[in-house]
Amino acid sequence: MLRWMVPGGAEADFGRFDTKTVIRKVYIMFSGSLPPVAADNQEIMDLVDSSAPFPPWLSEEDLAEYGSLYEKSGFRTALQVPYRTMMLPCGLDDGQIRAPGLVIMGEQDYIMKFPGLEDYIRSGKVKEFVPNLDVTFLAQGTHFVQEQLPEEVNHLIISFLNKHCE
Repeated sequence: MLRWMVPGGAEADFGRFDTKTVIRKVYIMFSGSLPPVAADNQEIMDLVDSSAPFPPWLSEEDLAEYGSLYEKSGFRTALQVPYRTMMLPCGLDDGQIRAPGLVIMGEQDYIMKFPGLEDYIRSGKVKEFVPNLDVTFLAQGTHFVQEQLPEEVNHLIISFLNKHCE
């Protein structure tokens, strides 16, 4: 994460490959349950062999579509949010978001291994900043839970909207 916060680094790493290969590597790398960590002398894209198996819930057609979209737009926005904007002030007077919020996470998401994050979410401490937050964990989900389990995620989103838009 820290490497992608600095403009130029990820772009140089990604630029060594065609767009479809970058997308493939990202999906393989971030679909695991352990955080990918590159050594100081390694680039993050080198952590994944391009021939590694692709997640079964994402098709070659999906990969081609994503590759085509990123080919047109580049990776700038994907790197801005969240990597390059997470530490910027967001203009909240008291640091709280009062609007209802929904977080849907996979139990197997690698970010749950970041020190303190799982406890921060599960203990409810996150609600000090987002008091009206609903958090749901999907047992088999990974980092891309919305693509891995779309029916469950869509059901949760529709239920959340129905609850708050009456």
